[in-house]
Amino acid sequence: MRVESATDQLFYSTVPVICRDAKGDVVSTGTGLLFNYTRDNEDFRFLVSNKHVFNGGPKISILINKGSNKPLGKSFELELSNAFHGHPSPFVDVAIIDIDKDLCNSEEPCFCHFVSEEVIPTEEQLNRLDSIESVVFIGCPDGLYDSFNSLPIARTGTTATPLMVDYQGNPTFLV
Repeated sequence: MRVESATDQLFYSTVPVICRDAKGDVVSTGTGLLFNYTRDNEDFRFLVSNKHVFNGGPKISILINKGSNKPLGKSFELELSNAFHGHPSPFVDVAIIDIDKDLCNSEEPCFCHFVSEEVIPTEEQLNRLDSIESVVFIGCPDGLYDSFNSLPIARTGTTATPLMVDYQGNPTFLV
C-alpha cells in the first residue's frame, strides 16, 4: 500500500485503542487519532479519543504499525504512560493523552502519520457547509478493524442534521 495521499495517510493516523484492567484483561476498545499540535515551532503529539474509551481501564495502549517501509502485517502494542485529560464538559466525550514520550522511548520503530491542526475547519469553512454533507468515517467501531494489518475501517454517510444548528440544544449534530 502506498501512503501518499491524504486518505492513505488517515489509515496510519487512526489507531485501535485498547484499555486493560489491572489483571491485563481487555475491558474496552475504541478509536484513536494521532494528532500533532504546533506552537512556537515546537510539536506536541497527542492521541485523541473518547473519555468513555479511556475510562475503561487503568492501562491504555494503542496498536501501531512498526517499521519504516511496507508496514502491513507488522504491528505492536504500545502502552501509554501518561494519564488522559478529558474535556471539562460532561457532554463532550473527547479526551487526549500526550504520547510524545511513549513514541520516542519505544524500542520498536513506529510507522504512523500525525494529523495536524490545519485539517480543522475554520469558522468560515464551517459556514460554507450545506445542511446535508457527505462524510467519511475512519475508525475501529466496536473493536472492528483489520487486526492482521492493524488498520482501521472506512465508512461513508451523510449528515442527518445541519452541522451549524445545535441538535437538541447541544453543540452536536447527527450523521
